[in-house]
Amino acid sequence: MRTTPRATRARIALVTLALVAATVEVAEARCMSFHLMTYPAANRTLPVNGRVVFDGRAQAAELAASMKDRAPKLVSGDERVPLDVAEILAGDFTATQAVLVPKRALTAGRTYALAWTGREADHASAKAANGTLRWTAVGTPDTIAPVWSASPASSGGDRHELGCGPVANAKIVVLATDDRTAPLFRVDVTSAGRGAVSFFTEAQEGAVLVGHGMCSGPVRLVTGTAYDVRVTAVDLAGNASAPSPVLRFAAP
Repeated sequence: MRTTPRATRARIALVTLALVAATVEVAEARCMSFHLMTYPAANRTLPVNGRVVFDGRAQAAELAASMKDRAPKLVSGDERVPLDVAEILAGDFTATQAVLVPKRALTAGRTYALAWTGREADHASAKAANGTLRWTAVGTPDTIAPVWSASPASSGGDRHELGCGPVANAKIVVLATDDRTAPLFRVDVTSAGRGAVSFFTEAQEGAVLVGHGMCSGPVRLVTGTAYDVRVTAVDLAGNASAPSPVLRFAAP
């Protein structure tokens, strides 16, 4: 039986539609995932007076938001160090951070695992995403704050349309040094008609991104809207630099 050009084109169209549908399904599945990060990342070191930023995205954002009710602690053998939830930083788009501060100094040389009360499913999802969340305490108390090498500066941005929605970020160039490790950066964002949003992040290639991914992020940018940003360099013990001057950018 001969296949006509019209039939061939129809089959190609059906295959294309099927591939598009499958791509969207995969993207949506990723949007529903449990995504967890910590600063510092697991299996790194902490100063004995260090702290952990627990960063939950998608379903993990609910876990981060509820940390005050989960009695978080760091565990090393028979030692239990309770954690104070110093801040809960809620983002615009299924992204929440909990800043966890030990209530007493850690013991240098010991490795501590993060634990909390609550559903076993939360622990299983966290372990599947990151392995066991543990850090080794080192050195003496860190009391020296990071310093700016140059004043932060706005450096454009990008917006890309993807399966579940856009990825949109503005770029802020940040150059700071710390006496022990590369610092984190606290980013405080405001715009007309809305409250402030704050979050911690690491620099990538000398810059931090302000915005959101396809499925989550701390700041949901509206194209053309003006945003004011102030950036502070912060080390793993919470010592902070002077905040930057206010920077303004228009969302891509």
